[in-house]
Amino acid sequence: MQKLRVTPIGTCRIHNPLRQASTKFPIALERAGIYGFTHTSGEALQMLRYLAGEKSFDERAKAVIFRPDRAEGADSAPAGWTPADLQIVEISSAKNISVGEDSVQVNYLYRQFADFFSSSARTQQYWSLVKRGDRAALRDFLRGEATYNILKTDDRVLLLNLRMEQQDFASIKSDMAEIVERTGRDAVLFVTHVDARTADGSFIPARKRVIQWVKLAAGQLDVPCFDPTAAMTDFGQERALERGGLDLTHFTPAFADRVYAEMHREHIGQLMESKPGLDRESEALGRQQMLADSIDALMRFDDFIVGTRRLHSALRAEPGAGPLLELRGKGLAHLGDFEGAIRDLEPLEQAASLSPEGRVALVEAYTATEQWQAALALAEILLGDEYENAAIYACAATSAERIGRIDAAIGFWKQAFRLDHSDLNAALHALTLLAQLGRSDQLDTWRDEVLENSVGGSDGAFDLARWSVDHRDDGMFAKVFLSLASADADSAERQLETALSVGMFEASAVGVRSLSENQVELPAATRARIAALAGEASADRLEKEDFASAYLLSNASVALKPNRAAKVTHRRAERHYRDRIREAYRAARFEDVITAWQDAGNALVQLGDAARLAAMSYHKLGQNEEALDLLLGMNARQPEDPVTLRWIGRTSALLGRFELAYPSYRELLDSADPAAERFRDEAERFFAGADRRALRLLRVMMVEGQLSEALTLIDAIRPHFTDTGRLQVEIDRVARLLRQRLRDVESGLAEEDERERTLALLLRLAPDDPAILRRMALEFMRQQRFEDAIAPWTRLNQLVPDTESTLRNLERCRVLAARQSKQRAGQSPAFAQ
Repeated sequence: MQKLRVTPIGTCRIHNPLRQASTKFPIALERAGIYGFTHTSGEALQMLRYLAGEKSFDERAKAVIFRPDRAEGADSAPAGWTPADLQIVEISSAKNISVGEDSVQVNYLYRQFADFFSSSARTQQYWSLVKRGDRAALRDFLRGEATYNILKTDDRVLLLNLRMEQQDFASIKSDMAEIVERTGRDAVLFVTHVDARTADGSFIPARKRVIQWVKLAAGQLDVPCFDPTAAMTDFGQERALERGGLDLTHFTPAFADRVYAEMHREHIGQLMESKPGLDRESEALGRQQMLADSIDALMRFDDFIVGTRRLHSALRAEPGAGPLLELRGKGLAHLGDFEGAIRDLEPLEQAASLSPEGRVALVEAYTATEQWQAALALAEILLGDEYENAAIYACAATSAERIGRIDAAIGFWKQAFRLDHSDLNAALHALTLLAQLGRSDQLDTWRDEVLENSVGGSDGAFDLARWSVDHRDDGMFAKVFLSLASADADSAERQLETALSVGMFEASAVGVRSLSENQVELPAATRARIAALAGEASADRLEKEDFASAYLLSNASVALKPNRAAKVTHRRAERHYRDRIREAYRAARFEDVITAWQDAGNALVQLGDAARLAAMSYHKLGQNEEALDLLLGMNARQPEDPVTLRWIGRTSALLGRFELAYPSYRELLDSADPAAERFRDEAERFFAGADRRALRLLRVMMVEGQLSEALTLIDAIRPHFTDTGRLQVEIDRVARLLRQRLRDVESGLAEEDERERTLALLLRLAPDDPAILRRMALEFMRQQRFEDAIAPWTRLNQLVPDTESTLRNLERCRVLAARQSKQRAGQSPAFAQ
């Protein structure tokens, strides 16, 4: 029997519904030559030109055009391609990114250059320069980024030459017209994005505009167009979209079936009627899917045991029912019967009828049973379909590592950590592999990213601490020691002993000091033993005249648990450095002062006289940034000391750091300390011209888009500014710029990553603004950061009590945050409750 030949061009929002429907309806998917997902009309047209043999690609750009599992070795489209009976073309974006004559796929771009785009601030700056078209500024920016400099030459050239174009209606319509010309008017169906609402019930303006343009252009071209929005509304957004309706781009399997059913009813069915001899769809499969969905809901949200019994009863009646077999397979994977899961799920995958959730369960089962090739192949298909989570990346990384694809494994481990910054185990795997390969530049860059982003998770903390000892990585050990001690104090004690035995004295001291600074709760005996270890090591270092280590270790020991032996060592080391610094300063040997200061790891900041001499030495050597850092450390310990305040004011004024100079000089003027009187004239001279200079700097910051820095300056000078009216004008200007930036994000003119940063800046201006608090909470929800969303919802409820939507969203975030916590604790994401 014949089947309707259909070619999908778009994203998972049409590929998945058609894939699922192909097992139930007389449809043959023709995907030969479909090299990846597309979003814009330009990308869709490029796909058709490629299929027709009219388009080739620059080899250097293929990795950001072809899906990851097809980029390597991709050459040309199948020979003799002709349009299928129906081309379904989705257009979901107007943001076209290109290099040379090739449109690239933004998600593939981000995956190919995951290290470079791992920083949201770097990403925002990069796209800002690309959109401005300022090649010189872009080149200067890129040359200053370590993650760019370690790339291969071709990759650096590609990033330097990317362009971004915001398509207008005329451009989209022109592309659609050529698509119609190539396929035939009766052989194309355009599909729009879904006009989903954000958590506060509002629409995304840029998405709504593109949907309207595509529908309008289709109408003017007299070709059919399907908008899934009405089906989503009828189905319910929480059921239709992933993560309870908060993921505004991915359909649930159940809604994917509904999408196809609507396309079939409105368009495809009519085309089938004109094709005699086609198979007819199976009503049995539809009934089985509905039964599986109801049992799935029972198992997830009500009674797992009752649901399981009902599932087995249904399978006894219909042992070959695909939807029921998939549900059982996911359940078996969740329970750890991976062999049983493979028996149920593998035939469904081979028949192209397994849902994305079922594929995740199968990947996990393959990984657990050490079927590395199969696990990696299926994981890469899922990632190519833009279906990703930390568990998939971890499975892909493990499998790639076991079969020797080390570069791929490194990339997968990095992505697993980026999706869950508490997963130190993933971070460790990437570090270990980079160290084994001897890639020092990449190792340093990744280490810095881990240190910057880790959020104190205990998973992998022991192994990461051991790694840092093995590699003598002081910074890593100092950071991870706190996480390890919080989770397993006994292990932390053993690792500290090992670190001290290999000479990691400064890292050990910083780690021990962090326990007291963060008020980590430790058993009394463990606290005493750790303090004793540091104290004994400090005494040993003092005997060996290693005064720096002796000073740092004794300082940390006393801070954790005061003890006489460590105090004695501390005083002796302290006296050594004070005498050494005084002698060098009197002899004007300022470099020697700095050397002595740095030997002690800057811990001498509590020695007011020695610290001040070190700051003066930095200043005399023209190193005012270093002098200022030291002075601020001194001020943190003695915030009212007039001499320190005077030098902070003078040094920060020299550096244009008015956010520091203003409060320092104002404290001098307000000080009741007689010693401050001799600095009064200097402070008054500063304020005589400071307002004018600060306003000039503030305007420069706004012109250059440095709005965060501008707010920092405003926060510092506002309490001391003379002409409050003039300052308020500039504050209002900053607020307008921030609101405009927010509008640019919503309209698609700025990157979505910019939304959270902009809202955070607006909250600095107005921390109790209910509208901004609400938008920040919703932004966290959009990112599925439900734990972070709880705080702004809670504050909003305090300001505007008992609002129904606030209470509902607050409770929803608590439930979803708890669910995420369970998943991170090891539950299978394919079958999480």
